[in-house]
Amino acid sequence: MNVKSILLFSLLFGFISCQKTEEYTDVIALQNAKGQFVGNASCVGCHQNEVNDWSDSNHAKAMLEANEKTVLANFDNAELKRNGLVHKMYKKGNAFFVLTDGPNGVLEEFEVKYTFGYHPIQQYLVEFEGGRLQVLSLTWDVAKKEWYYMSDEVYKNFSIDHENWLHWTNQAYNWNGMCAECHTTNLKKNYHPETDSYKTTWSQLSVSCEACHGPAEYHLKWASTKDKDIANYGFVKKFKDSDNHSQLETCVRCHSRRSIFGDYDYAWTETHEHMTIGTVGSPNYHSDGQIKEEDFEIGSFMQSKMHENGVKCSDCHNVHSGKVKFQDNRLCTQCHEPADYDSKKHHFHDKNKGGASCVDCHMPGQYFMGRHFRRDHSLRIPRPDISKVTNAPNACTACHTDKTVDWAIENTTKWYGPKAQDHHGFTFHKANSQDPAAVGELKIIINDEKKPLIVRQTAMDVLRINYPGQAQAILNPFLSHQNAALRFQSVFNSRFEDSNSKEILALLKDPIKGVRNTAAIKIAENKTLLPSDYRTLFEKEIKEYVAVLTYNSDFPDAKLNLGNYYYSQNNYPKATNYYQQTIAQDKEFMQAYYNLAYLYGETNQKKEAVVVLESYLQKNPKDKQALFDIGLLIAEYGDYDKAVIYLEKAKATINPNDRITLNLAKIYAYLDQKPKAERYFKELVQNFPLIEEYDVELFQFYITNQNIEKAKQAAIQILKKYPNFKERSVLESFIQGNLPKNEK
Repeated sequence: MNVKSILLFSLLFGFISCQKTEEYTDVIALQNAKGQFVGNASCVGCHQNEVNDWSDSNHAKAMLEANEKTVLANFDNAELKRNGLVHKMYKKGNAFFVLTDGPNGVLEEFEVKYTFGYHPIQQYLVEFEGGRLQVLSLTWDVAKKEWYYMSDEVYKNFSIDHENWLHWTNQAYNWNGMCAECHTTNLKKNYHPETDSYKTTWSQLSVSCEACHGPAEYHLKWASTKDKDIANYGFVKKFKDSDNHSQLETCVRCHSRRSIFGDYDYAWTETHEHMTIGTVGSPNYHSDGQIKEEDFEIGSFMQSKMHENGVKCSDCHNVHSGKVKFQDNRLCTQCHEPADYDSKKHHFHDKNKGGASCVDCHMPGQYFMGRHFRRDHSLRIPRPDISKVTNAPNACTACHTDKTVDWAIENTTKWYGPKAQDHHGFTFHKANSQDPAAVGELKIIINDEKKPLIVRQTAMDVLRINYPGQAQAILNPFLSHQNAALRFQSVFNSRFEDSNSKEILALLKDPIKGVRNTAAIKIAENKTLLPSDYRTLFEKEIKEYVAVLTYNSDFPDAKLNLGNYYYSQNNYPKATNYYQQTIAQDKEFMQAYYNLAYLYGETNQKKEAVVVLESYLQKNPKDKQALFDIGLLIAEYGDYDKAVIYLEKAKATINPNDRITLNLAKIYAYLDQKPKAERYFKELVQNFPLIEEYDVELFQFYITNQNIEKAKQAAIQILKKYPNFKERSVLESFIQGNLPKNEK
């Protein structure tokens, strides 16, 4: 493991995936964005129908004060038994309370201040010190009319206690940073890192009219005067006759996996100025792009042919009520000819059964948050042939659970004919298996302008992750691409080096904030190539990046990256402080322990480095990979006796692993424990018979220890196994010089 590589800036941002929108040049339009928020009551007089639709929507009920009208759950002395504790939900007068496991793991009483969500589940918020609102894990299933403990159903393979980052009292369930922007209007987070506290404000609870349209002060002025000089009817955002891209720019703020740079400013005309959204690769998606974790729709939709052909959110959804326009196949036959598609000759299923429903085949879904069913919006053709190779799900066997993938392939082939084998899912699967053949295929995808933009971006990520040595030459041409998304993705996955220094330096002047910041980070990793005439510009952009991290420093990821930044500036006290804060907030964040240990090692505090690594394992004893990584780090610090303890534990739990065995063999050889060293070198040769390096290591071990006869036998095996061994003549001379006379 290259320990130093873990100190590279692990960018907080996600990945930009939207193209540049129409620029608003009208000065008045930009001023409109700075107008005041006036509230929904101002909209009713002219927009009664729209307000009526909105009033019954989940957006309108996204967050409300807790009272008899808004609370749906049973608070009539209800109980939920879990892990030996009895959680209780009850009322005192008009107030709602819960008795549940608090920040110390024992039962405490909390008052419910707000409802959170409405259907199909409703959650509840309680107040903590420091301006925090936390989302209770106790959750009401509206359909089943029962309480459940969300953490148990969402994190089934984890043991979530009060010390875990995922416990409801900790940051993962913090409303201010995790949820607030998408459940209120005009949110200002106002996190103060100095005091680790919030003073969060908003104009209106829930997603109101102005949450999407922006502040309406200038719209009211337009409405009273009908002044034609006021652009877009007094709104900065253009909705009348909007296309799918401009609609997506509005919805992407909440309906995507994303990272934000700061509080939203309606004057921004670029998604990239506010946030970046995740690409569609592992671990959040299957190899073929189907949802695996929550993606909030847009990541899926951007992969679809519908999106590529101009279909927009409002084609299927009433944008004010949020509901789909039709509950049956009429939703799709708005565009698709019913005789061709809403017929048995297309779907081959009984009209009255699920297989005849367009969305069941083309928009399969799964449950998130334990009980919330959400559909995949990639609107894909079911491909069981991809499932056969990649193990991704498919709509056929998801419904026909008693059937096999081969059965599904046979029937879909019979109905629709064989499918083309060039789907990017095959390539991403190959790449994640590190098949060398995938490199060329990834290059084709990245350069294919007919592929969805988000798929091309994902291919860049997959290329860099799995083939770092071959990625740069393929990525370099995109550093100056006219498309901001591709510029961002290429620089995000790049190294700052001689081959691209000119292009990356130019990105410090990029009009897009995410691109500028990322370029600055890459330069910070290798400042030896930074020319003096770019230093001022670089310092400006790195400060912008630090400001983004500071805004997000209520999260451990941002704290870690601040530590990384200050480490790169040789400000070791500040770096140490941020690493320690990261660990305090998330005791399972392995990278923070590693980076802090490496800092200690670099500053000649090797004892402290070992203590940090051991403290991680004490808190995370089941982390198998950490045993290996920590063993290597301790070996780098020269404590070989302690290193072999961890490496032996790793070998016992991660098997077979040739790199663990090789390191153990070398350490034992160094410690002069020759029998153990020999056993492990021989084990490598036996278990990995096609890896030349291990035969050579065994030979060299015998030579070093002057065991000539065993060295000779090892040399003979090398020549038998590897006829093209590049130093064949040397080994032949060695063998001939040491063979007994009767064998010459």
